[in-house]
This record gives sequence, structure tokens and C-alpha cells, in this order.
Amino acid sequence: MAARIVPTPQPFTSLGLTAAYTGPTVDGDSIMNNGARLLHVTNGSGSSINVTVNLGRTIDGQAIAAKVHAIAAGASKFIGPFGVNYSQPTGEVLVDYSAITTVTRAVFEYVKP
Repeated sequence: MAARIVPTPQPFTSLGLTAAYTGPTVDGDSIMNNGARLLHVTNGSGSSINVTVNLGRTIDGQAIAAKVHAIAAGASKFIGPFGVNYSQPTGEVLVDYSAITTVTRAVFEYVKP
């Protein structure tokens, strides 16, 4: 498997944030989970896409099904913040995209001023 992209979290406070969005790659994203980060995905394409968050936990050795978020054509969605069950053993949240053309995303992190 190729390397995932690690998008830089953009800190926001009560003072606001002018967000910067970039496109994901076919390999997906790896977001270090600290409980305060969330993902915002905008689907600029003409059809619905799925954003899959791969859960990092098992119960009695059985993998928990990934969380799939459908995002309609022209729509946006916030995903997260991510609880501990979303983290892989390395502390990362792994995110996959069913399509990446005209899709943008940003990772945000709330920081108390």
C-alpha cells in the first residue's frame, strides 16, 4: 500500500479561522487523533461519494465495521471529532475516499485561546 497523506491540522479558536482546503489523494489520509480534531470534506463532483473512517478497534478479535459517510454531489460534511475507538494502535485515524476528483478537505483542531 502506498503512503497516506497526513494533512496538517488547522487550529481554530473563538477568534475564527480562514480555512485552507486541499485535495485528498487516492491513498487516503492519516490524521493523528487527539480527540480535538475533525475533518471537513467538500464534494464538488456531480455524484455522491463515500468517506470511510476505518475503526481501529476489535471486540473479541473481530474488527468493527468502518464508518461510512455519504456526501451528496455539491455538499459538504464535518466528520468527527474522533473518539478513541477511531484510532489505530498507532493513534492515527485512517480515512479513505471513494473518489477524489473535485473533492477537497481540511482537518481542524479546536484550541482554547
